[in-house]
Amino acid sequence: MAIVSRMTRFQCLKYMVVCVGLIGFSTYALGAVFNDGGPHVIDQPLDETVQVRDAESGVATTIRIEQDGSLTMLTELFGQSQAEIAGGSMVSLRGYDQSRARLISGEMLTYTELHDSASFIMDGGELFLLHMLNDSYAEIHGGVVITDFTLFQRASMLVTGTNTGRINLYNDSTATLLGGTIRQGIVGHDQALFELVAARVILNGAEADSGSLLTGSGRLHVTWLDRTTTAFDFELNDMAAIHFVPEPASALLWGVGLLAAIRRTRPAA
Repeated sequence: MAIVSRMTRFQCLKYMVVCVGLIGFSTYALGAVFNDGGPHVIDQPLDETVQVRDAESGVATTIRIEQDGSLTMLTELFGQSQAEIAGGSMVSLRGYDQSRARLISGEMLTYTELHDSASFIMDGGELFLLHMLNDSYAEIHGGVVITDFTLFQRASMLVTGTNTGRINLYNDSTATLLGGTIRQGIVGHDQALFELVAARVILNGAEADSGSLLTGSGRLHVTWLDRTTTAFDFELNDMAAIHFVPEPASALLWGVGLLAAIRRTRPAA
């Protein structure tokens, strides 16, 4: 009887766990949905999952997180919907389709993930990490990244200024670097490409030639176009490379913007 009693209690416990899981799934499925095509301001904690979708008419829905506002569970953006973090915090974000997210100030506490042609702009604040896939695109102009950027497939990124850990590129992804501090180096795999737009590059203690293509591994000391400096290690595997692009800055910046526009509009392979 004791054995039967223990088994019964165990089965009851399993049942309770399954019930809790189902309740959790229902909470996810029945979280907050913004899909009216209007703007929404979040200035207090919202303790449920959030989906932001276009209205039936196709008009984009937007959310803005302000001071004292927080989204404490997963937030997902679809269609052309937009999210702006201007104070407060967001725990995690996934962007799909052509959605857009922007971090002005505040915190993104765990992961930020971009799919399809979603885009992300960071002007300030604190970001834990950013993972990018497909044809997603990001511009990083400031703020602090606690861990790293990781790009896969055809994702592309423009960095003009930030303090970040590591930048990892895979497949045919590209990163154009014009400024900032890279604490833990850059790593490239497959046919990934780093475009290093700088005034001067010292490779392993020796001056690098303008327009040179760097492979292998080593250490770089970089003087950006605004004359700020940074130093970091690099490791390039397979056919990954760093292209050192020198001044003049104005023509190069125009070219970088054109390249980004082309990459964002080209069809998927």
